[in-house]
Amino acid sequence: MRQDRIGAARARLEAAAALHPTTFSVRLALADTCFAGGDAVAATCHISRLADEYPQHREVAKRLARLEVRVGRYATARALWA
Repeated sequence: MRQDRIGAARARLEAAAALHPTTFSVRLALADTCFAGGDAVAATCHISRLADEYPQHREVAKRLARLEVRVGRYATARALWA
């Protein structure tokens, strides 16, 4: 992603997630890649699943806040960031 090859990064992360479906860092990076690629639907799907499994995790809360900002729910986003 740092080299602006978001599609390639997403493909590799999807392959890694298929091999290691419970690895938190891979799943979080995949969600970030979806955000970076402009695929809000996929990002929402990945973050929602992570939120179900890790409801108190700080990094998941940050991504949930980002989703809330995207749809204009700023109060909810602020609460997630707090």
